[in-house]
Amino acid sequence: MNIGVFKFTSCGGCQYSLLDLGESLLKFKISYFTELSSKNIFSPLDLALIEGSVTTNEEENFLKKIRKNARYLVALGACAVSGGIQAIQEDKSSNRIRPYSKPLADFVPVEFELRGCPISKHHLLEVLFSLSVGSMPLLPDYPLCLDCKRKGNPCLIVTKGVLCLGVITQGGCGAICPSKGRGCYGCFGPVKKVNLKAFFKCCLRLGLSEEEAIQALKNSFNGYHPDLRELYENIS
Repeated sequence: MNIGVFKFTSCGGCQYSLLDLGESLLKFKISYFTELSSKNIFSPLDLALIEGSVTTNEEENFLKKIRKNARYLVALGACAVSGGIQAIQEDKSSNRIRPYSKPLADFVPVEFELRGCPISKHHLLEVLFSLSVGSMPLLPDYPLCLDCKRKGNPCLIVTKGVLCLGVITQGGCGAICPSKGRGCYGCFGPVKKVNLKAFFKCCLRLGLSEEEAIQALKNSFNGYHPDLRELYENIS
């Protein structure tokens, strides 16, 4: 399987998760990866792994070129999936989100999304090995609350009155933050069919207004995610 790894506007952390795979990377042919080698060949790819959001016309054009030359395209991390923190800037005059950076899916079809900031190397391995043998990857699609239940963590909203985005966030990180007594801040993005009513109900229990709850979503790693954008548009 011929793989290309590309970076747009981001910190580079998701690429380092890829490098953290160590010897497992040797099982794959990587023809393009500027963080790994100075000798890179842009050729037809079985799999394109892309980190970062799109912020310039040059990045948009290059993304479309990659898409035309790749069988599968995978968005790596919150920046590629949702635009990242850099996508969240507000137009104070209209009280709307104004995107300066956008996720890959705003421009091209994306087969798979690896959530997180940074991504999980275990999820990445699942994608690489599954696609290499012709099967579909099995990635988490459940709320983070299930990870907390499995680890025996008490609910921070109930027991400590701490705002936690876990009720609407996709699981898979192992509930790292709640396990340390800190509320989830949503780096894995909203779960599919996100239950925002449940989230607002939790916020109400904490004494937060709907406006404050929405602001907490906007300020998260995935505040510009398409599912959340729809929420902002509906209440504007």
